[in-house]
Amino acid sequence: LGSSDYVSFAPFDGTCGASPSSADVAGGSPQQVSDALTVTLVAADVPQGGQWKMCYCTDDFARSGQRCGDGGEADFGALAGVLSVMGPSPTSQDTTCVGGYAC
Repeated sequence: LGSSDYVSFAPFDGTCGASPSSADVAGGSPQQVSDALTVTLVAADVPQGGQWKMCYCTDDFARSGQRCGDGGEADFGALAGVLSVMGPSPTSQDTTCVGGYAC
């Protein structure tokens, strides 16, 4: 990964380079890798629990005059890792649970 790379989040059962970005993470927008080689997400970027594949696009596109994503999902064909978020999913759950007691 480099600071000109971008990461897209595909559904866990999807395929990097083929599956569209999940709207459940950062609204489906690819995220740029920082100079520290990290991608930062805040709670609003991931409003529910789940797992997503982290697919990346290298800065090779920038050197060739293209931008990551210009070629669609095919630009994000490499798997960088998996994002796992603990929390309710879907967010429409209506059960209240209290620690130490069965729900």
